[in-house]
Amino acid sequence: MHIIMRRFPRAAHLAEEGARKTKESLLPILQKHPGWKGFVGFQSEQGDVWACTMYSDASAARELAERAAAWRQENMSEFPPPENFLGEVGAHLALKSGGQDDLYCMVRKAEGAPASSPQPIGEKILNAAKSLPGLKGAYIMRSTDDPTKAASLWLCDSREHAMAVHEETMGVHIPGVKTRLVGAGKAVILALP
Repeated sequence: MHIIMRRFPRAAHLAEEGARKTKESLLPILQKHPGWKGFVGFQSEQGDVWACTMYSDASAARELAERAAAWRQENMSEFPPPENFLGEVGAHLALKSGGQDDLYCMVRKAEGAPASSPQPIGEKILNAAKSLPGLKGAYIMRSTDDPTKAASLWLCDSREHAMAVHEETMGVHIPGVKTRLVGAGKAVILALP
């Protein structure tokens, strides 16, 4: 599985209109492709808009990313150019469809990830959070462009539970890795197959 996370900096004022357009015309395009696995969009407390799209593999991610970019150019040109992170998902707790209307999303990025370790880092981090209340889904990925960079998408039932997950997983010591919270907010779009 691959995920592309797009951060549209300082675009919070465009979030409502962007969500409407995405639901009406982009999602139907994505949902027709067999490699599409899900979409989560949120307006962060930091003032950005995030769009996280899940794909079955790198090929589907590339193909659908091109379609989404063309759609964005035509339908949402008022949005600033996004910062993109493409990663192959390792450790994860798959989000189940249904009953997820009030998701709180959190994106974290890490730098300095070692090429290998006895226990994969993502598993270590996910194991620290798995039993915490309110955790609905988690996707930990390594960048396809730079294997020393990683990111994670956490989905919880509330801000309180998301912050507890953040605190607990920050306690997992991994020498040389610097992790930071880069975006958090309530989901405005959730679409799963």
